[in-house]
Amino acid sequence: MSAVDHRTRDARVIVSGLAPDAHWQFSLDLGQTWHDGQGNSVDAALFTRDGLHTVLARQANAHGSSGLSALRLALYTHADDLDLSSQPGPQSALHRIVDRATIATGVALTATEAALTPQDLHELRLRLGGNGFDPLNDRLRLDRDLDLSRDGQAQGVRIGGLDGLAYRYDAATASLAIWRADGSALTGSDAAALTNAIRLNNLQTRPRDGERTVTLSLLDVAGNVSADAQVSVMVDTRVPTLDFNGARPGLDADIVFRTLTAPRALLPDGAGLRHANPDARFQQVTIDAGGAGASRDDVLGSREGGTVTALDQAATSFTVASTAWHANRAADRFVFRLEDGSWASAAQTQALLESLTLGSVAAQPQEGPRQFKVTVTDHLGRTGSATSVLLLDTTPPVLDLNGAAPGLDASLTAVSGVPIGVTLGLPTRSQVTESSGVVQLQLKFTSAVAGALAPTNNYPPNLRNDTEIFGFYDLDKPDQLLFMDNLGQPFSHSAVGWFPGLLMDMVYTRPGDGTVVVTITPNMTLTENVTQTLLERLAYKCGIGQVPGVRQVEITATDRAGNVSIVPTLATLDVKPIGTPVVQLGRGSDTGASAHDELTFANGSAASPLTLAGFAAAAATVTLFRDADDNGLLEAGEALGTVVADSTGRWQYTLAGAALADGTHRFGAVASGFTSALLAVTVDASAPDSVIDIGSTVRPRPVLGGKTEANVSVTVELDTDGNPANGYELRY
Repeated sequence: MSAVDHRTRDARVIVSGLAPDAHWQFSLDLGQTWHDGQGNSVDAALFTRDGLHTVLARQANAHGSSGLSALRLALYTHADDLDLSSQPGPQSALHRIVDRATIATGVALTATEAALTPQDLHELRLRLGGNGFDPLNDRLRLDRDLDLSRDGQAQGVRIGGLDGLAYRYDAATASLAIWRADGSALTGSDAAALTNAIRLNNLQTRPRDGERTVTLSLLDVAGNVSADAQVSVMVDTRVPTLDFNGARPGLDADIVFRTLTAPRALLPDGAGLRHANPDARFQQVTIDAGGAGASRDDVLGSREGGTVTALDQAATSFTVASTAWHANRAADRFVFRLEDGSWASAAQTQALLESLTLGSVAAQPQEGPRQFKVTVTDHLGRTGSATSVLLLDTTPPVLDLNGAAPGLDASLTAVSGVPIGVTLGLPTRSQVTESSGVVQLQLKFTSAVAGALAPTNNYPPNLRNDTEIFGFYDLDKPDQLLFMDNLGQPFSHSAVGWFPGLLMDMVYTRPGDGTVVVTITPNMTLTENVTQTLLERLAYKCGIGQVPGVRQVEITATDRAGNVSIVPTLATLDVKPIGTPVVQLGRGSDTGASAHDELTFANGSAASPLTLAGFAAAAATVTLFRDADDNGLLEAGEALGTVVADSTGRWQYTLAGAALADGTHRFGAVASGFTSALLAVTVDASAPDSVIDIGSTVRPRPVLGGKTEANVSVTVELDTDGNPANGYELRY
């Protein structure tokens, strides 16, 4: 490439300085053989090999002969092919398939330890293309990330450990040339260092799928251009996906069942394997088993027809849909591959997944969740995972309306005509025990009282006050009866729950035996806490004119596994006549975690007055008493005072004398010859005794713990400046 380096691809030699009448000769074998020259050149065809050549020339005329002239030249008629790999044999093409993360990091064009070519070169050339080439977002990393959508050039830069380089990029042809800025040659090892260092990358979150090609060639020192070599980078972001949840959100399955007497499917119906690449193959399937309910008695198997093959050995061969599989087990990991070592199709892999079963050799398998994480690995080594959780639940739900007291049942009192409902549960007494979740509540109303729960056509109940109604009720909004319906007629509606997205279908039926059955079916599985809250919202209200007497409500729950409460929880509703007083804890005095839990720090002293409120007949004189002997009757020494109900029957009375001791106190009222049901109020005016422990550190974070009363909120303040009262504290 220099006019004086005597390197050439054209071996025609020009002879100058010939005398007009001279006869000249040349030799190509160092003077052993001489040939007469023609014209003023030596024909290039006489040079039959590449390499170093020496040309001797002499001339003679009538005056005598000249001395010898010599020319040494290096002939290169073609450039050597590029070898892109140090693997045996010439490698003129490389093909890589990469994902989004790899193209973001950058893909090196080569990773060879050998020279790219045995000869020196003047210029390394690259040309980009392919159906996935994205000049706006693809980059070549040289001394910097090169924008491939615009022309660029640089001088005196360093690439791949080589200094003093220059390059030029032409966006119109997507072509890049790299050479030494001083014009000196690059070696084949230099070229390899460059292609090892140059990286193709794309930082887009979703890079364009498809093939990027980088066509490599070189311009050698004699001016020859080599044959093309090509690096292909296929950006393929397609990965396998396992979906065990069908049309529902998420990919994982949550299956609940109540028996494992026979092997059951490991995955739910509709569980599927998907891959955006229709030609994808699968190297293996891996299953990792675990979970709190997992047991050594559990047996993973594969069902083919009516036969289940246990996969309980270190190695098991079996057949699914005429395809031979091999399973290897190590502890709780199972790896499945085709028996012949080839890769499975999507259909074969799907058939394997559908064949898998879970069984147990135990007479009474352990309850609890078994977790199976399934991972498929495709032909590119990419994975997709989903988890199937199988929960064995043989224990029915337990509904407790009685709190810490023995038994599950509750006794409640309702008064005809009083404008408030009576909830089945109270926050301090209701408790639900259920591991897998509740999917249905059923409440059966019965009564031996003639005229109770009688059929009626009165509707809607919120406009008529002479019916027995039941449904969801908000004690904070006692006048809103939208979700309470008449027990005297069949009816159904949907109720909005107190939790986001919760809807409940409520169906009221009258089987014909005098009972009323209310069935509540939510649109989602109810947790223990949600079920408890709903029990505290379900209420009965008795209208004017209904016969007094006892109604009983048998409550059962059905869980996800199909278990039904073995013994119904019984709520006994004692309906009292019109005019019977009702005693409640005043709204401002119910200071517990709930506004209706009958728990207060007000102890009835002048400093902390306690307010009682309630209902009676209009203008009736109400005598309040504290039932010291717990017999439900007003006796000598128990009266607290009197108050007169207003025209609507409402009354209120405040205790502001001697302080009540901490503990439970029962209050009642007498009016119009009737005695109310007792109200049990728990007074807790003392701050809880608390002990704080500072435990070991987890990384730099201290672990704080301690002891206090049950079911109370705890506030932790961390003093930051030695003054705990100035407001510069951290509060949790």
